Amino acid sequence: MTADHAPVGAGFTALEADAPHLVQLRRRTEAQLGRLSDALPMVPVLDDDDLFRGAEPAGVIEPGLSVVVCGSYGRGEAGPQADLDSYVLYEPGRATEARARVLARRVHGAAKAAGIRQPADGGAFESAQSTDDLINTIGGVADVNQITTRRLLMLLEGRALAGDAVFRRTLDGLIATYVQDHHGRDDPATFLLNDVIRYYRSICVDFEMKTRGVEAKGWGLRNVKLVFSRKLLYVSGVVAAAETAGLAVEEKRR
Repeated sequence: MTADHAPVGAGFTALEADAPHLVQLRRRTEAQLGRLSDALPMVPVLDDDDLFRGAEPAGVIEPGLSVVVCGSYGRGEAGPQADLDSYVLYEPGRATEARARVLARRVHGAAKAAGIRQPADGGAFESAQSTDDLINTIGGVADVNQITTRRLLMLLEGRALAGDAVFRRTLDGLIATYVQDHHGRDDPATFLLNDVIRYYRSICVDFEMKTRGVEAKGWGLRNVKLVFSRKLLYVSGVVAAAETAGLAVEEKRR
């Protein structure tokens, strides 16, 4: 099975003289994701009924499921110490949460076999995610931090390791929600802009919570991420929203 991500293009080759380390990381990321995607169907796991399931047929990912990769692997700059930030999307009516959890365990097993680090337990990338909740809870009571994180990271830096059709349908649904038919040509995508701003503010508050007190750990790494990758993510979202001003609705959505 081939991973649903773009290969290194000529544009990155042209950067080799000025940014050889970045190009090297991009190539390493593509190679790692390719190996992970190829190994994914071969990982046997127990399902939720504790029934042994062997390897799926090569290349098969069940309809209605998608493996979303974010973070440094999503951006194409994963080094040897990078965690694989991923989660499994499932479309209600096409797939179940139980089957999504089985696929998530396959991803974990394949990553472990490939020597790819996993994020800490209990974070935003641990459980399966309903596409309906991702699209239809924006700004509501049910829009908890985990869903907000998954939604914005998918939109701004995510890619499909497998299940590209589900990934694309979800992305289209998110964009259609952010850019409604009544948006005027001169208006930027303010719904998206406000969500990006809200997410960045939550990251900053979360940073303070996780780094204060005597039990705080990892201040240095968290600070570097906040100053660089998180801020770049925020700026990219603001710019993307601002660039929709002056465009018709369909052009804004593209």
